[in-house]
Amino acid sequence: MKIALDAMGGDHAPASEVEGAALAVREYGVEIVMVGDDALVREEMRRQGVQGLAGLTVHHASQRVEMHEQPSQVARRKRDSSIWVGTELVKNGEAVGIVSAGNTGATVVTAFFLLGVIKGVERPAIATLIPTLTGHTIVLDVGATVDCTPHHLTQFALMGNEYAQHVLHKAHPAIGLLSIGEEDTKGNEVTKETFKRLKESPLNFVGNVEGRDIFTGAADVVVCDGFMGNVALKIIEGVSTALKKMLIKEIAVESMLSRFGYALLKRRLPDSSGAWIMRRSAARRCWASTAFALFRMAVRPGERSRTPFAWPRKSTMGGSTSISSAISRRAWLFFVSRPRRSSREIAYCGNRIGGAEACAPQCRA
Repeated sequence: MKIALDAMGGDHAPASEVEGAALAVREYGVEIVMVGDDALVREEMRRQGVQGLAGLTVHHASQRVEMHEQPSQVARRKRDSSIWVGTELVKNGEAVGIVSAGNTGATVVTAFFLLGVIKGVERPAIATLIPTLTGHTIVLDVGATVDCTPHHLTQFALMGNEYAQHVLHKAHPAIGLLSIGEEDTKGNEVTKETFKRLKESPLNFVGNVEGRDIFTGAADVVVCDGFMGNVALKIIEGVSTALKKMLIKEIAVESMLSRFGYALLKRRLPDSSGAWIMRRSAARRCWASTAFALFRMAVRPGERSRTPFAWPRKSTMGGSTSISSAISRRAWLFFVSRPRRSSREIAYCGNRIGGAEACAPQCRA
């Protein structure tokens, strides 16, 4: 399995990218194509002593996308950037997916533009795994589509459901809608309408969930718009980091026994700190494209990622095709309760699942 890596993305590129790629090759047996400035990447490989590592190659791209640049400019002016060229490798079948720690918006736009979308899906979503008391919860969207309609949120729920089934092996994933209260009357007009649609859908919808419910494992998939999801994610990261600092501050003024206890627990403290949360939620998947794009938060050189899916295993990436086909097969879900449907939509819906007779009643109007 060959994965394209944006070697010029992130705050510490290409050092972190070269180090992470070498780890992936050694530990997972995957092939990594590092896309970026050939001279810079090879120089970093020589510095780290991995220039002759089998399975690690370089594909030249003369441009890089900075973090402050507008995503729309990539398609217009930077078609030889590492993000664009790496995504083209996926499009041409030379790689099964792309990983980037760079400009998230640019990566989403490039994947949307070059790879297209799964039939039945209109907007992309970025998903992340949040550690919970019972395992992991998928939260989407966390930044790809800020302004969502109930139609989009319903699609996100289906994408999350299929991913939970195929990759996390949840037979009947519980789907929750992030809102300001558990009652179906709580929330804005978009969440209220989305609640109705999900309740009528064949998904295992458990109702509204509040922000505190994310960590309890009340739902396997939590659906929200990109604005709310990104704010929630940043709050989680900030609070967890602050908690560790406050703990250390309190220990510093306590007795010698407390300090001794801290010394014993120090090695495990990252598992309850901001680093723990960020490392485990750092690998974010862009859904809607016909192939996966994976975002990785910047990690300083020497910091080894503990994210379970930061480097996709074969079973994870292999699920891309089955997830896409499953979403397409169930495309009829997207037309339920839509007030206006064109003849093209109705024909498409019927063709996908075996004819109009098999379609939902709302689609046969």
